[in-house]
Amino acid sequence: TYGKLYARSQCGRHCFATTTDINRALRAGADAVGATCELQDLPGYLPLRPDENLRNVLRDNAVALFGEEHVAVGGTAGSTEMGDVSHLIPVVHPWVGCAKGVLHGANFVLDNEEVAYEKSPEVLAMTIIDLLYDDAKKLKKFGQLQTRLYEGNILRIPGQDRIRSVIFDSPET
Repeated sequence: TYGKLYARSQCGRHCFATTTDINRALRAGADAVGATCELQDLPGYLPLRPDENLRNVLRDNAVALFGEEHVAVGGTAGSTEMGDVSHLIPVVHPWVGCAKGVLHGANFVLDNEEVAYEKSPEVLAMTIIDLLYDDAKKLKKFGQLQTRLYEGNILRIPGQDRIRSVIFDSPET
């Protein structure tokens, strides 16, 4: 029998710890029934690290268009390529509630075309305008971005090299 399992987390260290526990349980289950268990750990997407400055500009625009009661800022344990990108450059990843059903499921359907095709793009356009308006004054207020290459224990898998990430941050003043 063959199966796949994905462990996701907002923190790479927690993901690794969870994967270690799951692997231990799978091996113990196989041993208990006299079976073998072959496991292969592969790194997946990195956790999403949204830039708070960009997130706040996007949130302010979403509140202006949708109203405070319809806007929430939070995290997700889901993972996408945007998580990887967020470890390289400042990003914001909006989630828009304009669909029903299980995400990626057969019953996942768009149920609010106005939000999907008109209001959400408007919020994004407003955010871009705010960031670039007046010679990008708001972006400049966030500080000049600098790169710092480091080797981190974001997600380390035994037998694998450390993942290298480029982190952008504002210089300390």
